[in-house]
Amino acid sequence: MRREGPDPAVADRRAHFDELASRWDTLRPVGAQDQVVERGLDLVGPLEGRTVVDLGSGTGLLEGHLLGRIGRGRILAIDSSPQMVARARAKHPDGRIQWICRDVLDADIGDASADVVLCYNTWPHFDQPERVAGAFLRWLRPTGRALVWHDIGRERLAVLHADAGGAIAGDRLPPLEDLAALFMEAGFAVLQAAEDADSYTCLVERRGAAGESGA
Repeated sequence: MRREGPDPAVADRRAHFDELASRWDTLRPVGAQDQVVERGLDLVGPLEGRTVVDLGSGTGLLEGHLLGRIGRGRILAIDSSPQMVARARAKHPDGRIQWICRDVLDADIGDASADVVLCYNTWPHFDQPERVAGAFLRWLRPTGRALVWHDIGRERLAVLHADAGGAIAGDRLPPLEDLAALFMEAGFAVLQAAEDADSYTCLVERRGAAGESGA
């Protein structure tokens, strides 16, 4: 899955989020996202002893919720921003977390090695969503689940990114039916797809035997 040479869009986003890292946790009130995060984690089912991939882990928001749920499980936290990863690591010095500072398409996750993939407030930043869905399929064990969810609606998010400008100005969530279709084509069953002005949720489950499809 490795590409030839650096991807300028990925590099630009990395720089954008590196610049934001020092103030990222101050952009929203403490606890403002707790309810929507917990709702999402409830959707994927019990996490005790599971291997969970947190894609776009940022400064470790999900880790604060996951550590109390996974028991002896483990978290593979992936983010392309070194500054975000450094802050997250400092906040959560827990041996059950493996911090991976890589682009999603370069992340070295073993085939059929994860039970759950979480993608919170991150999906619009992927330029090759079909390949990302294929990566999810390879990473997950049969019947493993992946969740893409946001605490803001698609139209409001588009305005937010446009106002932010720079590397993320054009980053958009697709219509939910398009995302659901993409996952079905990749080899997933869609368990839940719902959106409104304040949320966007797509929960899918891997079908079939490990390794029968991919990007």
